[in-house]
Amino acid sequence: MTTLQTSRLKLIPYCLADVDALYAVMKDERVMRHIAHGAMTREEVTELVERDVKRWQEIGMGWWTIREKSDDRVIGQICLKPVTELPEIEVGFALEPNAWGRGFAEEALTDVLRHGWEDRGLNRVVALVRRENLHSIKLLERCGFAFETELVLRKRTLFLYSIKSQLPISSPSLS
Repeated sequence: MTTLQTSRLKLIPYCLADVDALYAVMKDERVMRHIAHGAMTREEVTELVERDVKRWQEIGMGWWTIREKSDDRVIGQICLKPVTELPEIEVGFALEPNAWGRGFAEEALTDVLRHGWEDRGLNRVVALVRRENLHSIKLLERCGFAFETELVLRKRTLFLYSIKSQLPISSPSLS
């Protein structure tokens, strides 16, 4: 399992010890209003973490907790994982309200994309976002994502944003 670090953050793959900290974030309606079916129960968070621990073991991708380095406190989550319904790899993210507006989501997303390009060899990543989630749309666009299409998934109309790797493509030697 891969831990990532930025100047201010540590991204650590989910583990069962994170359930309470993640529940504190995911039970908040403000955080979850644009995600899945909204606020989650502790039991739902536990099941999510258990599934994700298995995903990390099976494919080496999934959800990370986002922690401030200064105090190791969980302030949110971010993922890089396959989309169940599409042949794509997606990012998703959520932060507790006290962390909003401080650049943490952009910092975490930038490092997750770097990891995808450099360490995982990905050439494309998508994000599925509800049209009314303007803050996430603006963040995706700042990070280089572009609107691609509107589709119906998970019983909702979602916008699909995508980004291609910024790494140079190596060309074969001409010798």
